[in-house]
Amino acid sequence: MDRGTTSRGNNRGGRGRGSGKGRQGGGGARPYGPPPLLFATTAASGTATGTGGIPAPPLPPGAHLDPEDVAESRNMAMRNKARGLARAQKREEDDESDAHNFLTMFRKTPNEKLTAPDDDDDDDGNLDDDEKEEDYDGNFEVSPEEEAALEAFMPLDGDMSFSEGEDDDSRGADTSDVVRHQMAANVKALVQKPAIDAKVKRVYQSVGHLLKSYTIGKLPKAFKLLPVLTNWEELVFLTNPDEWSPQALHAAVRLFVSGLNQRASQRFMNVVLLPCIREAIQTNKKLHFHQYLALKRALYKPAAFYKGFLLPLCENGSCTLREAVIVGSALAKVSIPMLHSAAAILKLAQIPLARYHPTTSVFMRILLDKKYSLPYRVIDEVVNHFVRFVGDSRRMIVLWHQCLLVFVERYKADLTTTQKDQLRALMRVHTHTQVTPEINTHLDHSACRGEQRLDPATEELLSKQFIITTTTTLPSTTLTNKS
Repeated sequence: MDRGTTSRGNNRGGRGRGSGKGRQGGGGARPYGPPPLLFATTAASGTATGTGGIPAPPLPPGAHLDPEDVAESRNMAMRNKARGLARAQKREEDDESDAHNFLTMFRKTPNEKLTAPDDDDDDDGNLDDDEKEEDYDGNFEVSPEEEAALEAFMPLDGDMSFSEGEDDDSRGADTSDVVRHQMAANVKALVQKPAIDAKVKRVYQSVGHLLKSYTIGKLPKAFKLLPVLTNWEELVFLTNPDEWSPQALHAAVRLFVSGLNQRASQRFMNVVLLPCIREAIQTNKKLHFHQYLALKRALYKPAAFYKGFLLPLCENGSCTLREAVIVGSALAKVSIPMLHSAAAILKLAQIPLARYHPTTSVFMRILLDKKYSLPYRVIDEVVNHFVRFVGDSRRMIVLWHQCLLVFVERYKADLTTTQKDQLRALMRVHTHTQVTPEINTHLDHSACRGEQRLDPATEELLSKQFIITTTTTLPSTTLTNKS
């Protein structure tokens, strides 16, 4: 009786899965009941049901279902259902077509086999962990007094000087005109190159219309092809980058920074990113969140960013304080390798005195405050940069004094005795009531280059004692003057 029952149970299992006999041969096999992947037990009645609600064949007397097999069957059914939903969703996404089939325009051209960079995460609209909107504050306030203090440092040669009677709006309009003139010059230079096919021109003009209202989603396929094309610069200007939406600018920077080489990325940042960022700041007095992210994304290639964006901005002589504060904010939030930043500090320090603008001190202070272990050549060049101001009759503003303070505070032990004497002489020419005493404190209570350095705790204690002594004697003088 038992043997017959066992045979019938295995036959039912064999009809269900075709493996009843094999399961009987293994040790610890289930003697009765259906396979676990086809049948499950309902919680109410305890009866076995098949997939799709079909009741399973009745169990022979004495047969039972293993609870572990029931749980395994349920888990497998849930996984299969999840996989089915995922495959259906992927099929729907694959069936979706773009507004225009741009790739059909390239079938009759020699570039038929070109493929876009396989980097779908560049335009999916998702933000990284360090790109959250809560960390961004677009309100960078600049007072009219600070703007007026910068007028004394505007270059006197050329058309970039501002008259004393102009207000902030007129200065902003002039700077905007300079940005538009630069963009127009770039377009004019590209027009002189060989003509582009009319079909291709219409395609990228249509792409430009889409990028005006782009917010999230996939970029047009023709636009994603640009990094692999040799004439990408001409095609980019057909899309009118100055009219892109902030989200489109962010997606474009991600695409070109990851898809272009070092030289091409530098060119993109100089002719596309820099004019777009400057015009946005001059028009809106701040940057959109995605434009700010585009700045941070461009810093992923620091050499291209310094050569194509930061150095041209400083050497132009027309950088405003608002632009320096916003760009410097993005620069301070990104970790940059030391060698790239050291080269940038060296180039900023070598800017001629006639072309110096206080916004250069903003960028130098931010880079010096990153606490790099700079080479002696860079430190010597920074010292020469400050010493050149001994013969400058202009009154240095607070930005310049702050930059000098950060430099002396971070690299006071790497200065020679001669360099410290030169900086002390500089402090006697350009003095600030609050910053200069602190700079002299760091110069007096620190070791020189090549000497044995003091213990950090002892050095800090000496500095605190000097500061306490000066603060205890200054109030009486102040009260006497007030009385």
